[in-house]
Amino acid sequence: MVQGLLSEVSVGSAGQIWGVNFAGNIYQFNGMWTQIPGGLSDVSVAADGTVWGVNSAGSIFRYLGNGNWKQIQGGL
Repeated sequence: MVQGLLSEVSVGSAGQIWGVNFAGNIYQFNGMWTQIPGGLSDVSVAADGTVWGVNSAGSIFRYLGNGNWKQIQGGL
C-alpha cells in the first residue's frame, strides 16, 4: 500500500499507470501500487507505454524495465 499522496500521475494508452509522490518515490499500478527503484520529480508515459522521468536535478531518464533506468543526455 502506498503511504501518502502522489504529486504526479501519468497514464499511457497502453494501460501503463505511473506516479511519483512528494518524496520522489516512483510507483507503477498493476492492480496494486508497486514501488519502482529510483527517484523522480516528474513521470510521463508515452502512448506506446514507454516511461520517461525527470529527477529534481533536471536529469532525464527512460525506464528499461526490471527497476532499471537509462539516463538520457541533456536536461530539463
